[in-house]
Amino acid sequence: MTSHHLLTTFVSAAAIGVILLLIAQRLKISAVIVLLIGGILVGPEFLGIVNPSNLGNGLNTIISLAVGIILFEGGLTLDVKGYRQVSTEIVGVLTRGIFVTWGLSTIAIRLIFDFNWSLCLLAGSLIIVTGPTVIGPLLQRIRVKKSLHDILYWEGVLIDPIGVFIALLCYEWILSAGTQEVYFNFFSRFLVGTVIGLVFGMGIYELLKRNWIPEERLNIFALASAMVTFAVADSLISESGLLSVTIAGFWLGYKDTPQLDRIIAYKVELRDFLIGLLFVLLAANLVMSKFLTYGTALIGVVVVVMFVVRPLNIFVSTLKSSISFKDKLFLSWIAPRGIVAASMSSLFAFHLADQGYKNAEFLESFTYAVIVG
Repeated sequence: MTSHHLLTTFVSAAAIGVILLLIAQRLKISAVIVLLIGGILVGPEFLGIVNPSNLGNGLNTIISLAVGIILFEGGLTLDVKGYRQVSTEIVGVLTRGIFVTWGLSTIAIRLIFDFNWSLCLLAGSLIIVTGPTVIGPLLQRIRVKKSLHDILYWEGVLIDPIGVFIALLCYEWILSAGTQEVYFNFFSRFLVGTVIGLVFGMGIYELLKRNWIPEERLNIFALASAMVTFAVADSLISESGLLSVTIAGFWLGYKDTPQLDRIIAYKVELRDFLIGLLFVLLAANLVMSKFLTYGTALIGVVVVVMFVVRPLNIFVSTLKSSISFKDKLFLSWIAPRGIVAASMSSLFAFHLADQGYKNAEFLESFTYAVIVG
């Protein structure tokens, strides 16, 4: 691998990602589908323009940091007033709903594929997340009630770090064969991510409130702040950075930070750029023959997730809610997965396969099939 290969791979993926986003916007179709198809076509299996393996271990670093920046933007745009109006539904989706999705998906995978329970639990945990990277653009394209918008957006932003934590718990359970250390790591991530997020969120707010940051440097300060928050938390305990940047962003949005609208506008553009880059890199890394290995059974489990698991999630989550049956059906229809689910599945599949774990490639095949579905 040379610096030339690194540069051409990164620049090609970034440029192609932007082009595909423009095509999706022009055609008024889902950007995720366009990015996945385009990424596969420019990958090693077809045109060979983008070869993510040229990035080596740097690919994981790029993915982690980019997802962190995306979640920081998601935290900034959370509407606290909207939360108060539908807090019961949001809490339900983030508690009961998570366990419904995780549990039923796990059981469906077990019944259809007969994999061991550990792999089924990990696969089920990967589709807990929905994500602001897909929900945000989708809600911009369709007209929806304010209450439904708030439920879906809050779910999309907050469920990502929660889903990542649960997926990591399952992943470490497989690697450690169920030792007590797994639970210690889980709660340590939560504690570190929360504390670092609050500390940095408060610090950034004070700097902006006191006008210590020149207006022309505001955007790069916000970007650097998100990166530092993520890096500090992640250096203390791995994978705690996603929660820390989400909380830091939420704190800034909650406190009505000066010039917040300008920061958000910049972050939205940066978010779209990163989504294009990441999806192209991840899609180019896919091996299509792995999908064919599981045949119609894979389609079957995706159908169960879409038409059984998601509706049950919503109806259980909103048992004490006053929203109408029609609105519940609408929420049941929308649960797109995005870059967090894609990146985590690719990461886990790679590491488990590298250690000789049987059927590790299913994680990637299953998650991407749900994303496309």
